[in-house]
Amino acid sequence: MELLVRINAHGIGLLGNIFIGGGPDPDGIRARVDLAMHLIGITAIWVWVVVLGISSWFVANRMRRKIKSDIGKSVGDGDLTSLETWMKVDEVEKEKNPVRDWAPESSISDYQPSKRDL
Repeated sequence: MELLVRINAHGIGLLGNIFIGGGPDPDGIRARVDLAMHLIGITAIWVWVVVLGISSWFVANRMRRKIKSDIGKSVGDGDLTSLETWMKVDEVEKEKNPVRDWAPESSISDYQPSKRDL
């Protein structure tokens, strides 16, 4: 166990060296800096997960409203990922707004290599 304590005492990170410099650490500042950096990292991960969860919930509700308004049926769990449902929504959107290009048609030039000299 004493070996682990010595390894931990010598195993400071780059940020610990930047903030407090090299040399002896009588007050345990390096350990506090390491703990603070771990807590900041964990907090950043949790904030990212919460932001992604909330934004995906908003997008899913928006898409559910779009399907319900276009097709007029209640939206189940599989409807948001169903290709058949989105094809029906696309047809309704094309009828509503015939001028707007919802899904552009592809042409043969999309699949040919560019003739520009890069």
